[in-house]
Amino acid sequence: KERGITDETTKQEAVNYLMQKEAEKIVITKYTFEDIKIAKSETKESIKVYGNTIAPLLNEIISSKIITDDIASLATFVKTKDEKSLQPLTKNEVRVTAILQKLLTVEVPPSAASYHILAINRIVHYRDTLSNLSKVGSDPVRSTLTIDSYQDTAFLVLRLPNKFSDYFNAQNVAFYENEKGYMFT
Repeated sequence: KERGITDETTKQEAVNYLMQKEAEKIVITKYTFEDIKIAKSETKESIKVYGNTIAPLLNEIISSKIITDDIASLATFVKTKDEKSLQPLTKNEVRVTAILQKLLTVEVPPSAASYHILAINRIVHYRDTLSNLSKVGSDPVRSTLTIDSYQDTAFLVLRLPNKFSDYFNAQNVAFYENEKGYMFT
């Protein structure tokens, strides 16, 4: 015991320092209005086309099953330390990245721009979370910093269709059962 510091205290201070330094390295990707294609004008029909375009993309991003599979992958890794058990997270990251790229190419009605940016930033945060978690074997510090945010991040992405539903309701745009945008009603 030197100056009131025990070995456990020193270890904890070192861990805290390491975690703080790693947290400072994490760069959060943020998209802005300049990163999306905002249409010059809009009509009820163009808003409907937009809804029918983004609906299948949002539907593919996340589901309760995907969340369960993500968590199962992590739980299996914790038990086995087998990095192959993290492959579903890596595949999920690749899938989410592809959908994100498609969302960045969609022409967005001006009235939907803030919703679209919100969606893209939530999705990119989810993608980055998956990326960090998939590296738990090789970068446990980064993964530890990320794991606490997984549930909130996934939940916010899961709720995106509800946000867009509010938008389409405010625009008085309704979808028929045979339309992809029907998920917003």
